[in-house]
Amino acid sequence: MLCLGKTDIGMKRNVNQDCFKCTEFNSTTVLAVVCDGMGGAAGGEIAGNLAAQTFTDFVSTYKKS
Repeated sequence: MLCLGKTDIGMKRNVNQDCFKCTEFNSTTVLAVVCDGMGGAAGGEIAGNLAAQTFTDFVSTYKKS
């Protein structure tokens, strides 16, 4: 299964703080999550990445139980 994602920096920021992750949930399902940055706040790109990774890690742990 193919999963693609794209974010856009927008017109006001110098750094794109958005993040997406795609992962195979099972043989018929793909999990996709998009996390918006924090409006230019310091560390916003870290927050977006951490939120997306935490969510996919949680779901991956859940599917194994």
